[in-house]
Amino acid sequence: MDWKKSALIHAKETNTKEVCGLICIVKGRKKYWPCENIADDPTDGFCLSPDDWMKAEDAGELVGVFHSHPFTSPQPSQVDLSSCEHLGLPFYIVNPQTEQWHEFKPTGYKAPLIGRQWTWGSSDCWTLVIDYFAEKGLKVKNWKRPNKPEEILTNGIFERLIPRSNFVEIDDNREMLPGDLLLMKFTGLDPDHVAIYVGEQMVLQHMGGRLSSRDLYNQFLIDATVRRYRHAA
Repeated sequence: MDWKKSALIHAKETNTKEVCGLICIVKGRKKYWPCENIADDPTDGFCLSPDDWMKAEDAGELVGVFHSHPFTSPQPSQVDLSSCEHLGLPFYIVNPQTEQWHEFKPTGYKAPLIGRQWTWGSSDCWTLVIDYFAEKGLKVKNWKRPNKPEEILTNGIFERLIPRSNFVEIDDNREMLPGDLLLMKFTGLDPDHVAIYVGEQMVLQHMGGRLSSRDLYNQFLIDATVRRYRHAA
């Protein structure tokens, strides 16, 4: 069976949430590999299960990403465009009701730093850090996220990986400069958020479930800040 027919059958299994999968080449043919959508709100987005991703990689070479738009046209959202760039693979979207398709490839699209939609792993607070410094001509290492954002609450991932991403910790008594990275803790045992100081008592940040924004570095955020870092350029 053609992989698109298999993907469409998968998409038609539900009218209430987005389904997703991967296209891989197995024994010289394109095969559709259905994956679990582990997004917090699968009615308004998708997040491929890392376990299913690894199984598909073991089976063959990945050549595309598929998901459905059950309520809207198959035109890509801002998150779809960003995810396509992040994963570096062609994207295929279908509306299972109309059976209309849309296909697109990575083209260098960059979401605006302010007003971008939030999606764990491809458009979150760390993605914002990467893109902010990329605009400054500085490279920041990306890293694979845990399956769910709440897993960072107890695994200390930020404190382990920020120093490996070309940042050095700075003392609290040093003057803050634009570009300083602020590690924050709001819930849980370990830090769970990063923001970028951009000067004039303002920060650039992307909190979960919100649009990225430029906000006042107020007392609430100051109290939440547990460490400060500076890019080692």
